[in-house]
Amino acid sequence: ASRLEGLCKYFGASIVCSETTFAALLEEQGAPGPLCRRLAHVQVKGRQEPVWVYEVLGDAGLGHSVSAASGLAQMYETALGAFHGRRFCEAEALIDAVLQECPQDVAAARLKQ
Repeated sequence: ASRLEGLCKYFGASIVCSETTFAALLEEQGAPGPLCRRLAHVQVKGRQEPVWVYEVLGDAGLGHSVSAASGLAQMYETALGAFHGRRFCEAEALIDAVLQECPQDVAAARLKQ
């Protein structure tokens, strides 16, 4: 947990977790589980391989209703996939749409950088 703590501030997130914890949440809570979104693939201290980091948004993440937050989270993840797929124009258009709905979304602003 302490390996990921600094990422909260960087991404403007209240709670972040690793892919291992995310998988455990899904197993414990059942699908669809708590509202989360994949943030980034990062190298953490003490690990040789990068890990996916998720933001736990809770019941009304990003200051929106659950359905709106879920849509924004999905749009962010689609943008992240486009970015990693080197489809930068698509990623930028999606992130712009996320930021238009949620200008305070630090993670989206970071991805746009």
